[in-house]
Amino acid sequence: MTTLTDSQQNLTRRLQVQVGQCSRAGRKPRQQDYCGVHCPDGSALNQKGVVVALADGISSSDVSHIASQTCVSTLLDDYYATPDTWGVSASVKKVLQSLNSWLYAQTRNSVYRYHLDKGYVCTLSGLVLRSQTATIFHVGDSRVCRVVGNALEPLTEDHRVSIGEGHSLSRAMGMREHLDLQILQQKIEVGDVFVLMTDGVYDWVSPTELVRLLAASDTDLNAAAESIVQRALDNGSDDNLSLQLVRVQQVPAARLDEFSDDQTVALPVPEALSVGQLLDDYRIQRILHANHRSMVYLASDPTTGQPLVLKVPTPGAASNPEVLASFWKEAWVAQRVRHASLSKAAPVTKERRACYLPLEYFPGQNLSQWRDDHGQPTLTDVRTIVEQVAKGVQAMHRMHMIHQDIRPQNILINKHGQIRIIDYGATRIEGLQETDRPAQQLLQGELQFSAPECLLGWPGTEQSDLYALACLTYFLLSGRLPYPAALQRAGSRSAQRKIRYISLHEYKVDVPPWLDMTLRKALHIDPAHRYSTLSEFVFDLTHPNPAFTRSGSVPFIEKHPVVFWQSVSAILLFLLLILAGTHPGILARKSELITGQSVPLAQQR
Repeated sequence: MTTLTDSQQNLTRRLQVQVGQCSRAGRKPRQQDYCGVHCPDGSALNQKGVVVALADGISSSDVSHIASQTCVSTLLDDYYATPDTWGVSASVKKVLQSLNSWLYAQTRNSVYRYHLDKGYVCTLSGLVLRSQTATIFHVGDSRVCRVVGNALEPLTEDHRVSIGEGHSLSRAMGMREHLDLQILQQKIEVGDVFVLMTDGVYDWVSPTELVRLLAASDTDLNAAAESIVQRALDNGSDDNLSLQLVRVQQVPAARLDEFSDDQTVALPVPEALSVGQLLDDYRIQRILHANHRSMVYLASDPTTGQPLVLKVPTPGAASNPEVLASFWKEAWVAQRVRHASLSKAAPVTKERRACYLPLEYFPGQNLSQWRDDHGQPTLTDVRTIVEQVAKGVQAMHRMHMIHQDIRPQNILINKHGQIRIIDYGATRIEGLQETDRPAQQLLQGELQFSAPECLLGWPGTEQSDLYALACLTYFLLSGRLPYPAALQRAGSRSAQRKIRYISLHEYKVDVPPWLDMTLRKALHIDPAHRYSTLSEFVFDLTHPNPAFTRSGSVPFIEKHPVVFWQSVSAILLFLLLILAGTHPGILARKSELITGQSVPLAQQR
């Protein structure tokens, strides 16, 4: 029997929620509300979470019930079909924007094209509970609230305007061509209770009464929902009524929840292996790399005879949740990337009995070793390498991933000049960003190649990966870094701005001035002043940018800083001598202020 460490036991905790709901037509002849919930199991729960939603079709339309049912049912299906690497917010927005366009088109192509208040229009409110975060989305006048003590805390605003004694919706699904969606996120805790309801409920039951009825049927949320809806009817509600109650029963303890399941968490971490030993029938050929977090071995597959790489956490990692989270994240990413420049997971042909990551073998050396062995590379060689790295990084960006650790040690190159990007332990994934902790991820990376904003604790972006790639380019050309070590010690943006970029020409690197300007822009301290895309940067590495070839494009102080300050000093000295000759008394008074001693009038004269 496998015994889990305390860290592993904490990491196996999964999200658990209890949901109760009730929806009735009430005194109306047709039910135009629709509500639904989906609580998946396994990886879908980890990656996508629990979705709860309700919609309320407008009463002036005979087809709004189709809109409300379509919105909820399609959302519950299509949300889970979006890529795992997308964030919750991005996935919800994409699905609902498509739904809104479809509803709007249905109305425009129907007999209701000139009467939108009779078309396919409904409200929509819901939430996604995933990991440690609740994402609330809303349009219309249904409501999402949270129970706080004996009161309700409204989390959404009513999108409606008063007209005389009544009101009308100002926003809704299908009302306009473009959807204006309210979306927000909040951390969740065990015991949190969320309430979703239409106006047929909240207009007829006070928050205090609702909380009291909820407490009376605390153990059965379906019964509680039934009693609250019935109370609204008893109080005179003349509209459709829908209510959903969601209680958080258990919250995942750590990020590992995002990348693994109970079986993988329970896998034991093996002791350090020696050449010739077996790990799940893989024979260790040699040790490729070792540090305090992991061991990397070259092994052979007994079934195919092909070499592969086994990455194994060190024994000390079993008690470190952050290291294990980083390890399983790398496995998660490696199983999903497909680009030729990216390291990929090797297929597993047998049941895994230990904690390790099999990767495709790529024979070669890292770029730091390659530069040491080959000396100063040609500009053509550097461009070829950078173009390949950029394509791999762009492939990750298209999957909503930020590598966050582009540096020479994490890029392999073979004898044919082909490259492979490795190590995804610091990768930031938009789909999982709600629980990412950038400051802790940064500790895993190489600070020398990290963007200035990341050194201040900001989360990684496409701009920070661009900076790292430009820094890599600079290093390959010069063997140096573009900024002094003081950049890593600067504790604020203002302190960083005082640090000067070091031109390649100061290191006697023979490159065209326009190429140095290209790197200067890509390595700007402020992300807003860098290139907007990687492709722009790579293009300017091979094509002179007209903005950099015009005379005067570089300020004199940056092009020749020493000459600039020498000239300023000479001018100041010249002015001082003129001042001394024409107004000697001024210098005397200046001396008195500096030394604190008075100068006799005779000496002044």
